[in-house]
Amino acid sequence: MGRFALSGAGNFNRNFPDLLELIGADVGDRLGNDAAQNVAIIRDGIVRCD
Repeated sequence: MGRFALSGAGNFNRNFPDLLELIGADVGDRLGNDAAQNVAIIRDGIVRCD
């Protein structure tokens, strides 16, 4: 069923931006085996693409 916006904008569970398109080239080569560091790198990439 999903969740729908009352304004008729559709199912807002499926309208997320494709972050890979936005930050993939910037962060992809910096990711490694440290999960916490990867989270920090990805969050930084998101902030910088705003």
